[in-house]
Amino acid sequence: MAAIDWPASLQQCPLVNNFAIQRQDRRIHSPTETGPGKMRRRQSHAVRIVPVTICCDDTDMATLNTFVDDTTLGGALRFNWATLDSIIGGTHEYQFAQGALPSFQPFGIEWQASFTLKVW
Repeated sequence: MAAIDWPASLQQCPLVNNFAIQRQDRRIHSPTETGPGKMRRRQSHAVRIVPVTICCDDTDMATLNTFVDDTTLGGALRFNWATLDSIIGGTHEYQFAQGALPSFQPFGIEWQASFTLKVW
């Protein structure tokens, strides 16, 4: 298990507007000279993709940026998020998906942080 935990000072439950659990296709298709081709399983465990949105103020934005940049080394390290585990079910490790680090949009007087996680 990852020894890094989601910061307790940040919002623990994601907003429901973009929340979804998406399975990755873990099959591989091999073309053949004739016929429909072959299909087989690529790996035994399918990584799931979870788009997450949370609300944050300026302090939370700084905390999230520090968590991504320093604690997870730019999103490379996996981390635990107990509340998300209770929503998804089971115990998992999370990692920021490549090309989907947090982005911030104005949301009233606060910010809306959106990012995508891989669920291991």
